[in-house]
Amino acid sequence: MDLTNQLNELFNEWNEKFYKKDTLYKDGVINEVNYKQAKQKILFIAKEPNGKNHKENIDRDFRTEWNTTEPSYIFAKRISEWAYGILNNFPVFNEASNKLRALQDIAFMNIKKSAGIGTVEDYVIISALERELDYIKKEIEIIAPDIIILSTGFIKKIREKLFDNAEWKSSGYGVDYSIHESCTIIDFYHPSSRIVAAASYSLLQNVFKSMHENIKVSQR
Repeated sequence: MDLTNQLNELFNEWNEKFYKKDTLYKDGVINEVNYKQAKQKILFIAKEPNGKNHKENIDRDFRTEWNTTEPSYIFAKRISEWAYGILNNFPVFNEASNKLRALQDIAFMNIKKSAGIGTVEDYVIISALERELDYIKKEIEIIAPDIIILSTGFIKKIREKLFDNAEWKSSGYGVDYSIHESCTIIDFYHPSSRIVAAASYSLLQNVFKSMHENIKVSQR
């Protein structure tokens, strides 16, 4: 069974167990063909959908929205820039800017599947994570990424619940990373954080550079 159908089966069961009818926002592999052909399989994990950004998304499905439109909201733009950088060895920021089609090369998921209004207390996300942990981990397992960008705003309890037994190291740039079960995980900023776009892009670039240098040193 392909990834899309596996995820759809999971979402149907997930929705039935935890959400009222048609309130679960689907996510996952945005474009299965592109994802499978990508140099590295990247998964971005965020907190919850912002209902203000998806008023026209009647299917409540990020895969449909990001495959058929070029979203104008900051959240999606930041993810597209970061994804383009990772997949293209971080060219100058101006080249990565407005490359919204990069969204079609990645996977994306929220922890809490029902929409919020733009801000959310940490305990709400942690509660959803604890309640639905088996389903969240199953989604990650189906997606099977090489790289995870955990964009939940540096909430340590989230990463501890999601990736138990992971050993975290400092990149030297205020951002931690872990090599866990053959997957590189970076605990990074939320895409809507009030940080200049070029600055967050350069920071992620430096984190990758530092991480790769540290790995080389450890292998000597």
